Amino acid sequence: MFRPPRSPRKSPLWSPAPGCPGVACSRSDRRRNFRRLPIRDGDQIIFLDEDRPIARLVLHDPVVRRPYLADVKTPGGIQVTRRHPPVAGEDAVDHDAMHPGLWFAFGDLNGQDFWRNKAEIRQVGKHPAVGIEDLGTIALRGEGKLVRADGTLLGRQLFDVQAFRVPEGYLYSWQFQLSGDNEALDFGVQEEMGFGARMATPLVEKAGGIVTSADGRTGAKKIWGMRDKWCDYSGTIDGKRVGITIMPHPENPRPTWWHTRDYGVFVANGFGPRSVDEGAEPRLKVPAGESITFRYGVFIHESPAEQKPDIARMYDHYLGKVPGKHGREEGTAK
Repeated sequence: MFRPPRSPRKSPLWSPAPGCPGVACSRSDRRRNFRRLPIRDGDQIIFLDEDRPIARLVLHDPVVRRPYLADVKTPGGIQVTRRHPPVAGEDAVDHDAMHPGLWFAFGDLNGQDFWRNKAEIRQVGKHPAVGIEDLGTIALRGEGKLVRADGTLLGRQLFDVQAFRVPEGYLYSWQFQLSGDNEALDFGVQEEMGFGARMATPLVEKAGGIVTSADGRTGAKKIWGMRDKWCDYSGTIDGKRVGITIMPHPENPRPTWWHTRDYGVFVANGFGPRSVDEGAEPRLKVPAGESITFRYGVFIHESPAEQKPDIARMYDHYLGKVPGKHGREEGTAK
């Protein structure tokens, strides 16, 4: 188990690389780039912008039995995910162990429930590899075991996350690669599958927040069960328009259907078109000895209240950061 340093100061995981290595960069570029490495604090990794914490990646939690990103903030320090744990009397406290911030999980993988924390994604090793790449990009890679509720091994999950500083906030690029342990993987069809986020209390639709999809639909009820290439959940705090956009990669194994709720949860579900219609879509199966990869962009944005972020431009920017043919376009369908 990781032992904290003797010094009360938390320690960086690697020595930092010089800013903008190998390329010429302007003073404004250097201000936008990350220059501080994430730091290890027990079973979590804290992302920093200068000296300000902007998120914490929790690798081990006895209650939430899978990795998650919590307390996610904008460059101005405004938190856009619900506090974890939520504060009774100030936050809704429902699904606190299922909706910890940002997460990737499955309600049915080979009959095992990782969403409701009955099965576990268990971190392998003391800590993931972390570094700063060209132009100050934070990069992190880790591995987890897919462990059944009875403690036996089902398979493995490799994950990569990169964090980029962009003009209107932060862009996180996530990749998850799953494989079975000498057996096929069998993904079920239900609502509780995929990459999700739980919004901060002031940003939920019930409090005046707005859910918007790429085709211009607004409202959680109108977007729920629809297919589209991205979905944004945002609102206004302290005179700033802030929010989260989830952008599934168009080369994911299946198109994305959105699970959106007025109490602040939204999920990119790539496992069935009408996720509540069990059996309407064939189960996604991966033969033994093979792997399957899922990729998502997450845009954490902040702008003046009267100014909308250019999400379409950020979506193109995300695709430019992630290798791929981008041949399949997400669209809208009933």
